Amino acid sequence: MTALLQVQHLHAGYGQAQVLEDIDLALPEGQVTALLGRNGAGKSTLIKSMIGLVRPRSGVVQFAGHDVAGWEPYRIARLGLGYVPEERRIFTDLTVRENLEIGRQPARAGRPAWTPARLFALFPNLGAMQDRRGGMMSGGEQQMLTIARTLMGNPSLLLLDEPSEGLAPVIVAQMAAAIRALRTEGVTVLVAEQNLHFAAGVADRAAILETGRLVWTGDTAGLLADHAARARYLEL
Repeated sequence: MTALLQVQHLHAGYGQAQVLEDIDLALPEGQVTALLGRNGAGKSTLIKSMIGLVRPRSGVVQFAGHDVAGWEPYRIARLGLGYVPEERRIFTDLTVRENLEIGRQPARAGRPAWTPARLFALFPNLGAMQDRRGGMMSGGEQQMLTIARTLMGNPSLLLLDEPSEGLAPVIVAQMAAAIRALRTEGVTVLVAEQNLHFAAGVADRAAILETGRLVWTGDTAGLLADHAARARYLEL
């Protein structure tokens, strides 16, 4: 099983605060991996370390044949790593189509090439509001737009930070269907989540963070069967 991105002995944090301790994690190509853990476990910090928004203190982040630890985010993105932040950060004064055009990058060999038409098929809600400004959209619609804009960069790996948080159940279901469709298209996905039900519905594999340490990895079916791990690391 080929790992599209691999983290080895990663330590990272902010200022004097150490957040991640000796993380080893591989993301198999063509699969969806769920990064689980309670609020404050370090999920966002790990994703930001992968995309370059947090500079690791030590360790390796291997992606597309390069150790990208310490690289600027734009350089990592150009290699085909897409990032959807929890905060969404769409351009509220621009229309759906204009937001998508900002994310456009050239097609990549051996990877799906995304166009507005293909993205409107993936997210029908967006297709019905192509000329609507971002600031006039609901939170769920903005989340879909953020993912669609990132896909316009034709990434080989997509990092999703809490994509289901705060969304209505019908939008969460649409989001899950879109992630499954991305896997069918050959896009590798890492989804950071607190919602185990959502993660179990989209992910092949799971990894659990607890206070900055990786405490469980395996396939999703194994996690669902491991009642002790779920009670210890995921339940409130």
